[in-house]
Amino acid sequence: MLMDDGGVTNSIKSRMDSQGVIGTLILHGALLTKLGHFFMDEFKLLPRIGGRKWDSGSESGDEDVDEATQRRAVRQREETAAGVLWSAAAVRNCVVVKFAAPSVEAGRSWLRTMLMEEGSVGRLFGERALLCLR
Repeated sequence: MLMDDGGVTNSIKSRMDSQGVIGTLILHGALLTKLGHFFMDEFKLLPRIGGRKWDSGSESGDEDVDEATQRRAVRQREETAAGVLWSAAAVRNCVVVKFAAPSVEAGRSWLRTMLMEEGSVGRLFGERALLCLR
């Protein structure tokens, strides 16, 4: 049980804003450099307030978008629908990815989607390395 400054007890669930699962990936070393760059690039392309149109993923909404941009837009809609939150930062020659999801399944699905889209984990360690994310 937790006590806040006012002495009122709240559950951890209420303090976590419905996020039941949190995770951290620390990507360091030559083998994971490409994966780290992928997470950083994807994080930089997330919609920001005052930036691109959130519904289409483009500035004006009328451009033809490539396949990768379409996949990214679909994945971002799935992240929103599943309630997955994530961020990535470059820290001391590694990339730290923090994520939160309302359920284990939502977090596992998001992580699997990201790792499969980038592809280096499957190439380096074999497809069996991703079995725990099915």
